[in-house]
Amino acid sequence: MSKIKSLFIIAITLFISACNTIYVPPVNDYQPKNQPKVALVIDVSDKLTHTHIGTTIFNNFTKQYEVDVKMKQHIFETLKNKLKEGANADVVLLDKTLSNKRASSGFVFIKDKQWQFNPSLEAERSELTAKGIDVVISITEAQTLVDMYCTQYGCTNFYAEGHGLYTRSFFGLDNYHAAASYEVSAEFISQPIDMGVMESMRDLNSMYGRLTKLDLEDPADHKALDKAFFEPVQTGLTGYFENLGSIINKYLNGEFETSKKK
Repeated sequence: MSKIKSLFIIAITLFISACNTIYVPPVNDYQPKNQPKVALVIDVSDKLTHTHIGTTIFNNFTKQYEVDVKMKQHIFETLKNKLKEGANADVVLLDKTLSNKRASSGFVFIKDKQWQFNPSLEAERSELTAKGIDVVISITEAQTLVDMYCTQYGCTNFYAEGHGLYTRSFFGLDNYHAAASYEVSAEFISQPIDMGVMESMRDLNSMYGRLTKLDLEDPADHKALDKAFFEPVQTGLTGYFENLGSIINKYLNGEFETSKKK
């Protein structure tokens, strides 16, 4: 690798790190509840998507597959069990229409270095808190950045088009990953705290935090995979949601990460 290329990649890495540094206000007055009520909004397909990136753009393709697991229900059960185990949470499922209302904004934001509620969603927040809900977690399947190739001439971004399998082939060398291709938000609505801006959550939902590397045998045809091929993919996605649940458990128990960096 040339010296110029090495310096360029170091510069890109530092730039990405700088972009990930944000100010997180302290959380001083939060009191953990014995049984917090957590509402999940899950807007995902029950199909899994295979996103393949080949040596050239002419080799790229995306294909959906039917699988035995009902992914929406599986995600709900995984998080419900994890949050019950770690924080004694009462977990309920909300209709996905809430995610449409929150498409461009959340319940909580940071202004003047303070946590604040979003006034445009006050009616929805009041309706939920009247039902005893303390936390809303929204999981939406979406195209997400999962890989990047950089040279001294710039960077090429690669995206997973949906949750499932992400494969990258380059001159016959194949890499396989379970791709947790989701937009995830997690907010306290009984008092304004956005868990999504905290370090562990940002790491989990970073470009590489969404990927779980898989050790798979090369299929005879990348465009014709059988259901068994997706079993380790589903296991990888389950691991992602178990990690998500573990992180949220810390916050429900009052173990917050804050940063005073500007």
